[in-house]
Amino acid sequence: MSMPIVLNQLQSIEHLLSPVEKRIAALIKESPLDFATLPGKTLAVQAEVSGSALVRFSQRIGFSGLREMKLVLMRDLHMLEHEIQLRQKTDSTSALIHQTFNGMQEALKRTERLLDFKQIDGAAEVIELEKRVLIYCQTDQISVALDFKLRLAEIGISCDIVQTYERYLKLASYFKVVMMMDEYKPEQPLSSHQTLIMLGHQVSPRAQVNLLSSYEQDMTSRLVQHAVIDVLYMKIRHLQSIT
Repeated sequence: MSMPIVLNQLQSIEHLLSPVEKRIAALIKESPLDFATLPGKTLAVQAEVSGSALVRFSQRIGFSGLREMKLVLMRDLHMLEHEIQLRQKTDSTSALIHQTFNGMQEALKRTERLLDFKQIDGAAEVIELEKRVLIYCQTDQISVALDFKLRLAEIGISCDIVQTYERYLKLASYFKVVMMMDEYKPEQPLSSHQTLIMLGHQVSPRAQVNLLSSYEQDMTSRLVQHAVIDVLYMKIRHLQSIT
C-alpha cells in the first residue's frame, strides 16, 4: 500500500518543527480530511496561527503553497481509500500492475509541479561552465548518482561521487560545483566560490540551486530523482549544442 505523501513528509521533519508548525502538523494528523477541504482562514483559526504561517509551513515540507499541499493530501486520502477497496476486491496481477504504475505516474506529476525551470537552468549552466561536479549521496541514491556520472562522461563533464562525510571533506575544496542528494548538514564547509546544488524534497537555504522532487518512498523516490536528473542532463546537452 502506498504511504501518504503529506503525512510521511510531516513525520520526516517532525523533530525540526517550531511550536507554530507543530500546531499545524497536529491539525493535519488529527483530521486530514477536514484540513484538505476546509478554507485556509478556518484552518488558521483552528490551529491558532496566521494564514501566512500555513503557507510557509506548506513550503517548508516541499510544496509550492497551501493549495498544493491540500490537493496532495486529498489525493493521499483518495488513493488510500482506493487501495483498500482494491485489496478487498482482489489481489490479481492486473490490479497490482495498475496500482504500481498509477502510483509512479502520480509521483512524477507531483515532482513536475515542484520543479522550477529557472533552478534547472541555473544548475545546467554552472555544470556546463565548470565541466566538473562532486556528488554527495547516500547508499540508496547511488544508482541515480552513477547514472548521472556516466551520462556526464559522454558529454565531456567529469564527476566524482562520495558517500561519506569524511570523503566529502577531503575532496570538496577541489570542486566549484557540489551536488548533494541528501539533507544538507550545516557543518559541511562551503566556500564563497562554490555552488551548492540540492536535489531532494526540501529547500535548503544554503543552496544556490534547489532541484525539488516530491517526497516518496523507496523505489519511487529514486524514480522521481532519475526524472529530475534526466531533465537536467538534457538541458546541459542543449547548452552544449548552442555554444
